[in-house]
Amino acid sequence: MGNKGLKLSQRRKDLSGCEFGRLTALYSLPEVKRHCAVWVCMCRCGKEKRVRSTDLQQGRTKSCGCLASPSLVGKRFGRLVVERRTKTRRNKAVLWKCKCDCGKYTVVDTGHLNNGHTSSCGCFRKDQRRASMKKNLIDKTGQKFGRLTVVGRVFKNGTYNYFSCRCDCGEIVTVWASSLTQGHTVSCGCFQHFCRLSHTKVLMKADCIPIELLKTAKLHSKISKYLI
Repeated sequence: MGNKGLKLSQRRKDLSGCEFGRLTALYSLPEVKRHCAVWVCMCRCGKEKRVRSTDLQQGRTKSCGCLASPSLVGKRFGRLVVERRTKTRRNKAVLWKCKCDCGKYTVVDTGHLNNGHTSSCGCFRKDQRRASMKKNLIDKTGQKFGRLTVVGRVFKNGTYNYFSCRCDCGEIVTVWASSLTQGHTVSCGCFQHFCRLSHTKVLMKADCIPIELLKTAKLHSKISKYLI
């Protein structure tokens, strides 16, 4: 009969104090998981983990999971330096407490550190916005952006981040500085209108359109006779 007639509590082997990789078996639980005893183990990283006895003895489980995510303590990622591993996880990802060069602390998961998604506590983006705003304050009078030529700066909505521009068609428009410098706005609207006409599947001969018509604000009403 062997041990088949014995209860599980009598057959289970005492693993207390035994080490299995980074795990040290502490005590067994009365529960049974797939016909095997369950042991509470302490990992070297300080976390407790419940493991089946066979997984311990056959080497299938050697840590609480920290072996799968190597330590990042002391490593730098952009402006962040990893100080310690936290006990919490986000979507099963390990979270690390990091100190930013600006002095603030933030918690970031392993993936966002390794792929460069997060490289600061948020101050880097703020610095970029400040630099962009500072760049926009530079006088751009006379400079041309698409069909727009800057005439001067305009105070609007409590800020000077607007420019008065003259379009090639003759219209005067006020444009937000970032929209102008980043290429979001390139005309008073006549260019977009011209593009919409080209998407109506009506054939046009661009070389037959006089330059005078392209410079007029009444392009829509005058261009029809040049359509074929």
